[in-house]
Amino acid sequence: MTDAHAPGDHRSDIDRRLETAVESADAAGLPAVDAVLSATDDRWYGRLLLRSYESTAGSPPPEAALSAGAAVELLRAYCRLRTRLLDRGDADGARVGSLAPTASLLAGDFLYAAAYSELDGVDHVRGGACFDALVDVSETVVEALAAHYVGPTSPASELTAIDDTAGALGEGAAVVGATLAGVDGQWRDHFATLGHGLAVGREIQRTADPDAGGFHPVPDLDDRRLRRYAERRLAAADDALDELSAVDVARLRPLFEDATGDARRG
Repeated sequence: MTDAHAPGDHRSDIDRRLETAVESADAAGLPAVDAVLSATDDRWYGRLLLRSYESTAGSPPPEAALSAGAAVELLRAYCRLRTRLLDRGDADGARVGSLAPTASLLAGDFLYAAAYSELDGVDHVRGGACFDALVDVSETVVEALAAHYVGPTSPASELTAIDDTAGALGEGAAVVGATLAGVDGQWRDHFATLGHGLAVGREIQRTADPDAGGFHPVPDLDDRRLRRYAERRLAAADDALDELSAVDVARLRPLFEDATGDARRG
């Protein structure tokens, strides 16, 4: 399933899609849209989607995959903006970030709608399955935000929030990329586990730094517990990668280095 096609980074491809998707934001007076997309400019979730496609198809991603990559990045930006808005802040009640609540709400609504508009551009025989997968992601994220920021928190709920935001986005990205390449059945499940584990491990590494492109800090958990949780999720992702040995895993291994900083996997 491999060929001479070298795996690309695809950031510029996704950026071009995003520029088109949000070009009306400035006219609508929504500077927060550009700000949050700039804060997450590594396009990691979109790249996960496209590399999942390439690992199976062994060819450059089609326009449908690029549209899906932009859609998952728009959902990522929505998630980050909403968590910043809803964060309960420190003991003095200060909220993370400096955006006014109304501006944040409007920008979040714009990003959410733009993600679904971009999904409409997924013109592919498997477009319906991809749409359903990303709908599941957005529903999980919205429910997680409501549960985490309205109800009482605990160490367990903090970890669940990471699973249901970063983990859900990573799982959806990997599944959509693989689905567009023709994957289904048990292999689809392996891609789901891979994307979920990588995204959770990567997010936990960023919880201590709100400017690193993560969703939110996790002040109620000690570093040791966080590290153990990340290690379990990453181990599951590693096992899933082993199960996907029939695909071109070389295209997926760099994602482990992104998530762990472990060059041995990259």
